Amino acid sequence: MSKKEKKIITVLLIIGVIIVGVALILLPSEIPFHFNAKGKAEWFASKYFLLILIPVPALVYITNFRNKKKK
Repeated sequence: MSKKEKKIITVLLIIGVIIVGVALILLPSEIPFHFNAKGKAEWFASKYFLLILIPVPALVYITNFRNKKKK
C-alpha cells in the first residue's frame, strides 16, 4: 500500500470518528433501528451503539480488499 493510500484511509477514518462524535452529542439517548411494515419503530438502541459501527468499514476493507491484493 502506498503512502498516499495510507493517508487517504487515515483521513477517512478520522472523518468517520468526528462524525460519530458529533452525532453522539446531537442524538437522543435512544435511536430507533428497526421499523415494521406500518412504519412503527420496533427496536431501539442506545446512541452509544454507533460506537460499535465504527470498526465495521475497516474490518470489511481489511478482510475483502486488502487480502485480494496479496493474491
